[in-house]
Amino acid sequence: MKNNINTLIIMKRYINIFAIGALAAAATGCSDFLELEPKSSGTEAIFFQNAEQFEQAANACYDFTGWKSSYWWMDGGTDLSGFTSTGGGTTVETDEDNWNYENIRTCCILLSKAEQYANPDEISASVGTAYFFRAWDHFRMLQKYGGIPIVDHVLDVNDEVIYGLRNSRYEVINFIISDLQKAIELLPKESAIASADKGKVSKEGAQGFLARVCLYEGTWEKYVPSIGYDLDGDGQSQGAGSAKPDGYPSVTELLTLARDNAKAVINEAETGTFQLWNECDSLSYYYLFNLDDGEGNLANYMGAGKSSNKEFILKKTLRLHAAARRHQHRPRGGYLARLQFQFDFRRPICMPQRSAYPRELHWQHE
Repeated sequence: MKNNINTLIIMKRYINIFAIGALAAAATGCSDFLELEPKSSGTEAIFFQNAEQFEQAANACYDFTGWKSSYWWMDGGTDLSGFTSTGGGTTVETDEDNWNYENIRTCCILLSKAEQYANPDEISASVGTAYFFRAWDHFRMLQKYGGIPIVDHVLDVNDEVIYGLRNSRYEVINFIISDLQKAIELLPKESAIASADKGKVSKEGAQGFLARVCLYEGTWEKYVPSIGYDLDGDGQSQGAGSAKPDGYPSVTELLTLARDNAKAVINEAETGTFQLWNECDSLSYYYLFNLDDGEGNLANYMGAGKSSNKEFILKKTLRLHAAARRHQHRPRGGYLARLQFQFDFRRPICMPQRSAYPRELHWQHE
């Protein structure tokens, strides 16, 4: 009887030890399970591990919103618009969704991760792309609102930028110029971009955009103050203020930057990287907008298709779903279309057969 009791006691001890071990294993296993990263989608924790992933992240930065459509809304969110709509200086407050930092956040995440990457030369083009589009989106909003909050890092919900005042337009322009100069240093030349990657932003694309930014701001600062109205305000109760960073360029320096960067693109064009499309002689400008050589179409009497077109310094490719074909503004000719634009620095304004710089956006069908 005594032996049976001792056996039961020993068995009970083993059972308790086993139970404790099982509970510990279960707790550990549960913790490990809950902390697993999702396998079906990328997160910051498991992404940005190699150059290919940085390139994928850079592709997500592409958003050419506001290139030409911004002309109708320039200064539309400033008191300048009040001179026509109210006859005075102050415009009416409105709610709208054009104050958008989503793409800027995408760029900032990439740039933040790039600082931790061991081989920066492998990801230089991706980093340059992020700088380019961060500048692009700040400029798009500056055109409408003037001064805006500068976002140069990844924000969290408690970031002081969210609750802070706007930066002055001069601080924003200085920031945009800095980002574009970094992009120019990092992006590849158009001639070095592989055929499969044509359409990605190049060094010349960043130079051309910097020229436009400086031309825009240089002429704004030269002529708008002549209206005699304080658009800057005090940065507290009205406007975004007039603070200028140390070393902020003068009007002359802004226009010189525009000239020099435009000239850099012209110089590259003279090597054959870019050129006007003259495949159809005097009818070239007509056929330029009809280079639909997809599915065996005859684009023109010379048989010259899209591959012969080297005018575009920046271009955007859009995929249109079936519903887009029924839209009243759709391009004719199918599901795919290419929205293309370019700087034409070489064609003088007096030439009537070509539109002067900058040439308009136009559709070209796939």
